[in-house]
Amino acid sequence: MPIIPIKVELGAFAEGEVPPDLLITFRDFNKVAVNLSGFSNLQMNIEEELAGAGFGTGTLAATDLPNGIVTYTWVKADMLT
Repeated sequence: MPIIPIKVELGAFAEGEVPPDLLITFRDFNKVAVNLSGFSNLQMNIEEELAGAGFGTGTLAATDLPNGIVTYTWVKADMLT
């Protein structure tokens, strides 16, 4: 079952400033939450569009896997520029 890519606009943050936790619900093309219970490795790519700094990665915390909900807690290293 394909999952729609998610793009989140965080807005402007100063260098080193840490945004609030990012809560993500994965949904399929029919906008139905995807059950992530069978996943053992929850990772995401982080891309900084404006500076073109490429990708970073982050580990997502299981929040409510049967309903496709995960959380990412930002760290200072995510916001170096």
